Amino acid sequence: MQHPLLQGTPIGYIGLSQAGWIIPIAVARLPAVSFMVFFSGPVSTVSEEHHFSNVAEDDPTFWKTHSAADVAEYMKSVQYSDGEVDPRTQLATLKVPGFWAFGSQDHVMPVDLSVTRLRELIARGHSQFDYRVYPSYGHELVASISQIWPYRSISRTALPGSDGLERKSRRPALLPLSRADRKLRLPKLPLAATWIATKRIRVDR
Repeated sequence: MQHPLLQGTPIGYIGLSQAGWIIPIAVARLPAVSFMVFFSGPVSTVSEEHHFSNVAEDDPTFWKTHSAADVAEYMKSVQYSDGEVDPRTQLATLKVPGFWAFGSQDHVMPVDLSVTRLRELIARGHSQFDYRVYPSYGHELVASISQIWPYRSISRTALPGSDGLERKSRRPALLPLSRADRKLRLPKLPLAATWIATKRIRVDR
């Protein structure tokens, strides 16, 4: 799988959210990679993630009205399904280094549960795993969508053509954000994970 131009270059997987379930499966099937990086990747089952997101995802005040203890108690009532996808199944067999970045105010996945699971894996000998929880960050690990994409989209269905008739387009129009929209700039997330040829992780914080 090594391209001639990439000889000696570490190759791995980087993914967001559901990648927490997908990447461990991919690495277990094709272990010739040097690293895994997860941004808000759950170390929980699909049912556990759904159970949490059902109460938190659509509630912007969730973390103002709920404590970590409240969430831990609520997670005891998860209804599991047959054939659960649990990333620990694959992670427990892997030797590949992995790093997980979480936001403490995630509204989609249960961060504390995932951290507990990672600590258990590390305690069982998987010292190649590491993680960090970033205070005040959400699932996307940014404070605003404008920090990810410096344009705002508008539908071309609202834009008349030269003849005054509105026309549909498969592509949205992209306009630069106004100064007001740019109040929050792309933050320098305090994370720089470097993989070296010896397959050891150095995490600069």
